[in-house]
Amino acid sequence: MEKEITNNEIFDVLVRFAKDTDERFDAVDIRLDKLEGRMGRAEALMVTKDYLDDKLANLEGRMVQMVDRKIALAC
Repeated sequence: MEKEITNNEIFDVLVRFAKDTDERFDAVDIRLDKLEGRMGRAEALMVTKDYLDDKLANLEGRMVQMVDRKIALAC
C-alpha cells in the first residue's frame, strides 16, 4: 500500500529545494564578482586604438627617417 504524502512533507521538500537553489545562486554570484574584478583589471591594462595608432605613426616616421638617412649616406 502506498504511503500518502502530507502537505508538510511537500513543504519540506520545497523548502530544501529553495535553499539548495539559493546556495547555488550565491556560488554563481561569488564567481561573477571574481570575474568582474578580473575584467576590470584587464580593461585597465588594455591600450586604446588611438594610443596604438599614435605609436604606429611614430614608428613609421622614425623608419622613414632612417631609410632617408641610409639613402643619403649611400649617395
